[in-house]
Amino acid sequence: KFAKVEGIALSEKQQRLVTGMQILVQAEQRLAVLQKFQIELVEKEAQIRSRLAQIEIDLNPQQIDRSVAFEGGTQSPEIKENRRRTLMAERSSLTSVMQQVQVNLIEAGNSVREASALVTRLRRTFLPMVERELSEQ
Repeated sequence: KFAKVEGIALSEKQQRLVTGMQILVQAEQRLAVLQKFQIELVEKEAQIRSRLAQIEIDLNPQQIDRSVAFEGGTQSPEIKENRRRTLMAERSSLTSVMQQVQVNLIEAGNSVREASALVTRLRRTFLPMVERELSEQ
């Protein structure tokens, strides 16, 4: 309870308003953090998609031939197969990471919607009350 704020005595109604505004500020901060996290996930998803697309290009047999052309020698087929296996393993790993990022993105989207709805409700509740309190003084 806030009996006084900066030396000013508050009524019970004013104390509720101060508490409500603090809750609103915290809800807005949480919403901002969740939105930032959601943006970071979208960026991560885009990076993974880009790398997966590049791997698909690199898995093309002609591209593998080009990538190992200067490593040649008598072990060329083995080098090509190693390159292909490396790319396949990376693709598998990135696909798994992509799935987890997408799940996290869905959850973040739900959290952002819920937090946004809470902020909207708090604003509709407390801002008119603050305006009325200010106009009464």
